[in-house]
Amino acid sequence: MMTDPIRQRYELMAGHLNEYQRRLWAGAEAQVLGWGGIGQVSRATGLSRGVVAAGRRELSQPDRGALGARVCSVRGSERRF
Repeated sequence: MMTDPIRQRYELMAGHLNEYQRRLWAGAEAQVLGWGGIGQVSRATGLSRGVVAAGRRELSQPDRGALGARVCSVRGSERRF
């Protein structure tokens, strides 16, 4: 039985990617596959179709953020009383 190559690549990379990088990777995979790519990537990785579609959209906005940039704001986890 042949394992899905998209799933294999995702399993190799997932632990090394933050949320933004994961979306970009999924979007790039979907873009390369063309029509139906969003669904294929979504099924292979377990990511939602919305996440994959957002990654494709973000690929067309290269200045949105650098790969080393923060994903969350500095004060994102502090509680306010």
